Amino acid sequence: IIAPTGAVAVHLTFTAFDVESQYDGVIIYSCTTAACNSTTGLNFLFGYSADPASDPLFSLTSNTGYMLVYFGSDYLTAKKGFTASWTSSSSGPTCDNCNAASCNTFTAATG
Repeated sequence: IIAPTGAVAVHLTFTAFDVESQYDGVIIYSCTTAACNSTTGLNFLFGYSADPASDPLFSLTSNTGYMLVYFGSDYLTAKKGFTASWTSSSSGPTCDNCNAASCNTFTAATG
């Protein structure tokens, strides 16, 4: 869950994406609250190997200030996975209790 304090929008951009076809995927949701009890699907990236820089599917925005990124993978085939970074538009701080260099980037490998 990405829920920066005071955010009115969260922007997620994938910079690398390579997951196993048919078995691995990332689902990105916009949430109405920080708990993400109510969601709206923004995108479903399943079984891709792509260059995110040239594909608009890999840049997403939640205009609620909350976003959920779900990654599902089987254990059979390992691929490079993905790297994504987020930023927020807010009226307050965008990161609490974290190192600014690593606050808004996450990486996951598959397999």
